[in-house]
Amino acid sequence: MDAPERLSILVADDNPAARTQIVRILEELGHDTTAVGDGAEAVSAMAALRFDLVVLDFEMPGLRGDEVARRAGADGPVSIGLSSAGLGRTEWGDAPIAEWLAKPVDARALAEAVRRAAARGQDSVTSAPPVDLTHLATYTDGDAALERELAALFAESCERYAGQMARAEDSHQWRDAAHGLKGAARGIGATEVARLAAFAETLLGRGAEQRRQDVLEQIRAAADDVSAFFARHLQEG
Repeated sequence: MDAPERLSILVADDNPAARTQIVRILEELGHDTTAVGDGAEAVSAMAALRFDLVVLDFEMPGLRGDEVARRAGADGPVSIGLSSAGLGRTEWGDAPIAEWLAKPVDARALAEAVRRAAARGQDSVTSAPPVDLTHLATYTDGDAALERELAALFAESCERYAGQMARAEDSHQWRDAAHGLKGAARGIGATEVARLAAFAETLLGRGAEQRRQDVLEQIRAAADDVSAFFARHLQEG
């Protein structure tokens, strides 16, 4: 059976060993992963980043997996629920999960669940443009020359702030650079860059280094999308 396309998958499990195992399986399947240790972090990650799927443990401190799935709702990523021994699918109640697996997770079963869940989510996936032109028009009134100038200034700001984030020596420098980028992105209507920068502001303290690098890569990719969007938009205009 062919492997599914490369997906962005959030893994939420408070057990470090289980979380590491799931991430390893998914990455061996060719997917991109973001891992968090509790339900609140999962909700924050979904608010800031775009995921195709989320793998949720049922029993987590704070928010349980079923509560996270309900908060994600119909507009959120497709959910795969996990339960430890002694618990089953019924514990998830009416939580909107597409698949359910027992722990410890079997690699083949997880691969098949991801494939099925991804297929279910394809029909509901929508792609929003990287720039909110309605927001931008409140400043430019559709003036192409001004839009071109703002696009160039934003590209320079992105490069500067991303560089500051990459070189940040402590959490304060990282947060200040992410905050500056968020403001620049919101000003021009670059919604995805703004969302990523807002999430980056929360990645403070020890243990966040790898997640910072992952988000910084996503920020740079989103900034490239903005540049490509402006190039097409201004050419069409």
